[in-house]
Amino acid sequence: MVQKAVELALQGNGKVLKMVFDRLLPPRRDRPINIDNPVVKKFQDILTALAKIVESVSNGELDPDQASKVAGILRNTKKVHRTRLTEVEERLKEEQCRNSRRG
Repeated sequence: MVQKAVELALQGNGKVLKMVFDRLLPPRRDRPINIDNPVVKKFQDILTALAKIVESVSNGELDPDQASKVAGILRNTKKVHRTRLTEVEERLKEEQCRNSRRG
């Protein structure tokens, strides 16, 4: 069946050709989101980036679905920053405990 479809496509059958190409190269479900890539080095940068997303939606540069996807990426970034902060806080507490036992 596949061989026959390929043969028909090679013979110029437009419908079969489209079907074959749709299987080989399926259409993108989402289009790329073109935004200025915000630099996120600290927690405050996430808040700034979220504000820019809201502004982009209000200006019509992003649709709400796109904004939601980008905001989700930023939420995940925020979780990573929080985890790092928690790890640093835990190390600090451990160090303070060690120092208080020594002194």
